[in-house]
Amino acid sequence: MCLRPLILSLLFLPAFISSVHAQDGLVVATVHGAISEPNRGALVPGYDVILSALGIEFEEANSLDLAALAELEQASATMRGPDWPWARTLSGPRVDAVLAHVGAAPDATIYAMALDGYEVGLSAEDRAEVTWILATHEDGIPLPIGGTGPLWLVPDLGPQPVEEGGSSQWVWSVIAIEVEPRVAE
Repeated sequence: MCLRPLILSLLFLPAFISSVHAQDGLVVATVHGAISEPNRGALVPGYDVILSALGIEFEEANSLDLAALAELEQASATMRGPDWPWARTLSGPRVDAVLAHVGAAPDATIYAMALDGYEVGLSAEDRAEVTWILATHEDGIPLPIGGTGPLWLVPDLGPQPVEEGGSSQWVWSVIAIEVEPRVAE
């Protein structure tokens, strides 16, 4: 049995892992597309299994952990949905702060994708109407995987109750955000 291929692969493993996994903490979202501040290399199908299964492809991206998101400008919104037993205060970084962090153009369109493949697009105009938050916490408690977390894309709609069906653009369990440059009209 020749051990040479195994030894060579083990020698290059740390460089491979560091090019894919740029954060010290658990990566909770990957932003890819038209960004100028990547911190990781191309998608690796055998490593980025869920991103690959969702059909996501990129040559470089910015992987975000909760610590990186906590360093960005934060916002919170208290709201109550039609079937919620109580009002919730959701908090996390402003979406525009996340986009600035990864070097996306302010007028870019973004597509937030959930763990189950649900995807919603938001134009710069959509984001200008209200403050959008990439919520990491509900009532001060981290959003759980299996619930709406670890990231939930929500707008700050103010104190009025959310109407039935009004949350269709809210993406919970966000795993990836694709940034597209603005297309000239």
